[in-house]
Amino acid sequence: MKKNTLITVLLLISTLVQSQFKYDTTARVNPLDTLQFDQIIAYTVNYDAEKKMRTRDQMESGIVEYRFDEPYASAKTILSKKQSSRLIALLSDTATYGQTRADCFEPRMALQFLKNGKDVFRILICEDCNYLESTVPLPAAERKYYEISYEDEGEVKVFRRYQRGFSDQGKLAISELCKELKLAYCRKY
Repeated sequence: MKKNTLITVLLLISTLVQSQFKYDTTARVNPLDTLQFDQIIAYTVNYDAEKKMRTRDQMESGIVEYRFDEPYASAKTILSKKQSSRLIALLSDTATYGQTRADCFEPRMALQFLKNGKDVFRILICEDCNYLESTVPLPAAERKYYEISYEDEGEVKVFRRYQRGFSDQGKLAISELCKELKLAYCRKY
């Protein structure tokens, strides 16, 4: 009897939590669908080897200012066409995202898309905080959200928080790709 009651309560809680999430069905263009590139390079974003700490200069830069030379990055790996296709499919799939994320964002994986040797797109991935940033936002990461309502001077305001964090499936796939590319700091799931 207690077991059935517990199961019923857990199912009810699960239903209530799931019902709070909403899905944005606004059609947005995925930049990876139209991006013109001929090469993707993956890098490990390094720690400061001398000070045994993260390089603050690098962490405070915007995505476009990230440097991929030593000592800022290492483990440079050029993705094959098959790996590139898999990466784009993974990052374009809404099933890759949908959980919460932390706000630390100290990425250890960088992906640089090049066309004729010129930088055309970047993606930085932080497996610790479960999140990525890219030159242009990826619509697949901005599908699932919840809203927080609050009152401000008598007016109800709504704040939308997208669930941009990686799903369990997404975490595993990114970790496996990280290991396949022989990058450092890959998460173990």
